[in-house]
Amino acid sequence: MSSGASLVCLLPARNAAGDLPGYLRSAARFCDAIVALDDGSTDDTRALLQASPLVKVLLTNPRREGYRGWKDGENRNRLLRAAAELKPEWILWIDADERMDAGDAAALREFVRRDALPGCVYGFEHYWMWGRRRYDPRCSWIFRLFDYEPGQTLPRRRLHFNPVPTGIPPRAWIRTTIRVQHLGVATEERRLGRLAKYREADPRGRYGTDLSALSRRPPGDLPVWRRRPPGLPVLIVPEDRPAQAT
Repeated sequence: MSSGASLVCLLPARNAAGDLPGYLRSAARFCDAIVALDDGSTDDTRALLQASPLVKVLLTNPRREGYRGWKDGENRNRLLRAAAELKPEWILWIDADERMDAGDAAALREFVRRDALPGCVYGFEHYWMWGRRRYDPRCSWIFRLFDYEPGQTLPRRRLHFNPVPTGIPPRAWIRTTIRVQHLGVATEERRLGRLAKYREADPRGRYGTDLSALSRRPPGDLPVWRRRPPGLPVLIVPEDRPAQAT
């Protein structure tokens, strides 16, 4: 066992001041420390990260006004290198506009403590939230949890990729029943803002961004979010090549 933090969250954040208080409360349920990067924010993102006792390492990029210079791959590789300072056992990517409720957070904690295997990356069910409690039941998959090894690197891609170390083969990508709530389009204002952000960051569509989910409001009859059922197994029987996140 490592003498450092067991589970470390890596967080790239830009102009996330509105999301960070809720993010930090959520992250405290399942991680031991956060390594964060303020990607040139023009709001109070950096100050909020500096003030949090959960944030043990804080990196910064120079201030910039827009998203045209957004280099997500470079930022995430920098965070992964910086995590070495904490000697983590496990790495988890959860972004500022993502949350885990108490039941899924507890399941994650227990899974990492007892059952998670080195050499694998674990995928979570990813749900778009709408309003305070409703969600789109069509989940995608995000592969975000893996054991840390010195020298790990992510794919050399600027935007839109799974932040999984290149040394983990597709056969070791394993799905779980752990859920992540995505608040990035939870209101009409946020939906339109996110759409504008990606269009600015990738105006020529070089990175294959699928904006179809952002191009329209969700239907009005969405279900209400439910608590995780007691006793629900964490692991889903793995497939040879699970569908990657969109």
